[in-house]
Parts: sequence; C-alpha cells; structure tokens
Amino acid sequence: MSDQGDGWERTAVQPFEVFPELYRHMDTQLQSAIASGDDASHAAVIGAGSREVVERIAHLREPWVLNIDAEATIASIDRHAVKLFERGAPDIGEWVQRILDHWRRQRSWFNETVDAVARAGDSELNRVILASADCIRRATFAFLDVDFGPIPPLSNDPFYGVLLAAGEIFTTHRDQVPLRVQLDRVGGLAATPEHNPWVAALIDQELVIYRRLYREFFQLLEQTGMFDDREDDREFFYTPDEVDRQTR
Repeated sequence: MSDQGDGWERTAVQPFEVFPELYRHMDTQLQSAIASGDDASHAAVIGAGSREVVERIAHLREPWVLNIDAEATIASIDRHAVKLFERGAPDIGEWVQRILDHWRRQRSWFNETVDAVARAGDSELNRVILASADCIRRATFAFLDVDFGPIPPLSNDPFYGVLLAAGEIFTTHRDQVPLRVQLDRVGGLAATPEHNPWVAALIDQELVIYRRLYREFFQLLEQTGMFDDREDDREFFYTPDEVDRQTR
C-alpha cells in the first residue's frame, strides 16, 4: 500500500517493533516499589508506562502505519452497511449503523482518556490515570446496558448480496487487531493490565465490545441465511459462547 503525493511515494509499513529491553529498568523500579511499599515510586513508574502507551497509540495512528484498529474497523463496517441499503435491506443497514454509533461513543471515551493522560503533568498524572480508568469502566458498564434491538426481518427471498454484506461485516469485526496485541511489550510491566489500571480498563472495554458485537454480527449471519444450506460451515466459525470463553 502506498500514498503518492508531493513528488514522493510513501509506503505504509508495519508498526515499529517494540524492544522490551528498553523497559528493564522500569520493570526493576516497579518491582522494587511494590516490594518496599513505596507508593510514590510505584505511581511514578506507572505514569511512565502510561506515557509509553500514549506514544505507541500516537504511532499506530500515523497514516503510514498499517494497523487495523477500532477506528479503521468501524469505518470499514460502515461501508459494508451502506451496501445493505443498496441491496434492499435498509432496515438492517440502519440497525448496523446504530450499533456503530454506540461503538463510536465508546471510542470517544477511549480517545478522551488518551488525550487526558497525554496532557497531564507529572504532578497530576497518577490522579489522571486513576480517573481515566474509572471513566472507561463506567462507559463500559453503560455499553453493557445498551439495547441494540432485534435484527430487522429480511424479505422472503433476500438478494444474495445481503448475505455477502453481512459476511463482510462479520469478518471485518472479527479480524481487527486486539489492543493487547497493539500494545504488546510497550512500557514494560508498568503498562500491563496486571499493573496499570488505565490499560486494564481499556482492554476490558475492548473485550466487552468485541464479545457483544461478535454475538450480534454472528446472529446477523444466521438471519441472512449463511448456514441455511451449509450447516457444515458452522464448524469454520467460533460460536459467540466459544468466543466469550476464549476471551475471559
């Protein structure tokens, strides 16, 4: 993939590799702070790890970096939803887009906390991290209560293109790059969900969204007839219950 402009060609590349050796000193500081009960040092290391997370997210958002994150996934699913309008299933298209609106609201909270951590000074960073974690958790709980409503019915003889669009929606959602993978090894132990409450909240938020939408889009596949004449094809798909178990 490349972008031609201003007389030069820019090629999209994989994200820069993360070298865990860079964070060994931070890991040592964190372990020492935990062992000694030094709350100030502990907060300082978690703050440093959080800043590394912010920098990594900024890198992944660069237009020349290949990264199928939530924003890219939402945009792609939205394009597939438009096909449902074009193929005689506008009610289903609207249903998918309503789901995307709820997902975008969750992403707005994600982005707001990233910006808050990025702006925070050293003296307030620990407070901002804790507040950001709380903000994300409250947003996640709210998402669990969202009622998407039933999938609108199809016509008795739906156009095959509706099934294709539903399949594209399902696979696009399924194949996004998990946040845990995007942040793998970044910031050392101080940026892991086991030690960093903000990172833990972000990853939990993504898992909750993923599980709910996987179930909804799997049911969309069923309703559009994916398995009507191909029951054996089910073995190629994890069921929503299996996904729930695998992502706990």
